[in-house]
Amino acid sequence: MQRTIITLLCTAGLAISTSSFAQTLKLRADAPARYTVKQGDTLWGISGRYLSNPWQWPKLWNANRTQLRSPHLIYPGQTLVLSYVNGQPVLGLEDSTKIPVIKIHPGVRTVSDGYGINTINMNLAQTFMQSPQIISTEEMKNAPHLIQGPDSRLIYSPGDRVYSYGLKEPGTYYSYRVNKDITDPDTKKFLGREIIITGKLETINFNPSAWSERDTVADNSRLNDDEYYTLKHPLLKIPTTTAQPMMIREIGSEILKGDYLMREPDFIKTGFQFMPHEPSVPVNAKVLSILDGVSEAAQFQTIAINQGLSQGIDPGTVISIYRKINTTKVERRGNDDGPRYGHISIPSEELALAMVYQANENISYALILSSLTNVSVGDTVREPGRDLDDFSNHSTHVPNEPQEPHYYEHGNYNRGDYIKY
Repeated sequence: MQRTIITLLCTAGLAISTSSFAQTLKLRADAPARYTVKQGDTLWGISGRYLSNPWQWPKLWNANRTQLRSPHLIYPGQTLVLSYVNGQPVLGLEDSTKIPVIKIHPGVRTVSDGYGINTINMNLAQTFMQSPQIISTEEMKNAPHLIQGPDSRLIYSPGDRVYSYGLKEPGTYYSYRVNKDITDPDTKKFLGREIIITGKLETINFNPSAWSERDTVADNSRLNDDEYYTLKHPLLKIPTTTAQPMMIREIGSEILKGDYLMREPDFIKTGFQFMPHEPSVPVNAKVLSILDGVSEAAQFQTIAINQGLSQGIDPGTVISIYRKINTTKVERRGNDDGPRYGHISIPSEELALAMVYQANENISYALILSSLTNVSVGDTVREPGRDLDDFSNHSTHVPNEPQEPHYYEHGNYNRGDYIKY
């Protein structure tokens, strides 16, 4: 992660006083008329060269995110040209038909298939392993899990060959286990379970000869596709499946027998390539969880918030984190006829700027790009530009929905009761 991103961000003027929805496009005084994109540049960094508010990039790029497939793809070697249309600044390419090539030995690969510059410099795989994730009860019901390791050990290390149950497809997986239940800080509704990513594993090919010997019509009608019979007794045949062998590639925390497995998310493979933009609707969210389960987060750490796709937040959305002190009690000096004490509201203070990189229906994950102080669980999330805004911070409690048993006992999940072999 390069600190030059934050340098550009800070010089772009983060001290803002009005809502981003009311802001007009404002160029920096030193915005270049022409700029040639270099290897290592980021979309966020380039936006910061031109705009006081880098999250307004779509307006400068004159892009319709809902209609264009990849309006943000810009490649090293291309030249950006600043012009004006009807008095409004517009940034475009000097030659939009020219797509450079990247030499990757021993061959040459064009970048037209999606190898443009990243939105920001971010190791998505590393961030994913170190960041809190929140999943639903339904996702865990049939989740594959680790059932055996070398020498009957319960704790596994990189390079260990382990075995899993429940995998349907080969590929790269992440192991995890449950940390705690997560509820909405405003409504108190159960949102899911916070999980800790414990490691990265890959499947190993094996020879399923026992399964291939299942050749009777009776067997085919009675067994699932991946099952075959083994004999526990001359007269007792047991439906059996073969465990999937896997190799541990990386460790995030201790990988334990019983840890669950999830498929590598698609966004890790495609990279951080989407358009930074201001929220499409007003945001009113809270910080749910913070990287590594700590109580405070700072620059380059990930936070989870309690709004997502259903509330109009998608990858690339730029948000700000605020701390709101509702009221403070003060003495009314010289007020002999009225109440001696009164309550004074303190305007909110903008703590940090973050960008969403992963969004689910009701939960999003954002990387903190810059911060004036640490961010805490429960801090308010709004659209950028509301520093010293005395917005309401009221919340409404709503009845919770009935939930399945959480398998949570004395502060720890009882994995043995939950895992079904």
